[in-house]
Amino acid sequence: NNGIAQIVTANTGLVVGTTGVAYTAGAAASGFLSSSIASITVKSSISVTAGMVRIWIRNSGGTKFCLWEIPVNTLTKSGTAQTFEHVMAFDNDLEIAADWGINASTENAENFNVIVEGNDWKYEA
Repeated sequence: NNGIAQIVTANTGLVVGTTGVAYTAGAAASGFLSSSIASITVKSSISVTAGMVRIWIRNSGGTKFCLWEIPVNTLTKSGTAQTFEHVMAFDNDLEIAADWGINASTENAENFNVIVEGNDWKYEA
C-alpha cells in the first residue's frame, strides 16, 4: 500500500486547513490491523520559495494532527540544480492504525509531491 498526493493550495496555519491525502491505511472492516510506513518523501516539481511543508496524521474519524514541519529553502531548479527533496526514512517503521492516514500541506501555493511507502498487515484466517 503506497500513496501519493500533489499539494498546491497554500495553508499557512498549524490548524487544519486544506491538506492532501497522501496515504490511507487498510480498512479495519477488511481485517487490516495497522499499517507500517517505511518512508515519506517530499519532492517539489517547480522552483520554490522559503516556506514549510507539513505532514499530518489523520485518525479514523478524519481529525488531523500536525506531526512534522519540513523547512523548505528557496531553490531555483535548472539543468544543473535539482528541485527540493526531503526524505523521512523510518528505521523501525512508523506504525499507524487501520483506517488512519497521512495528509500533507504546503505553506506556499507551490507544487509538491508527497510519496508514502508503506505496508498494511493482517492475520490470515
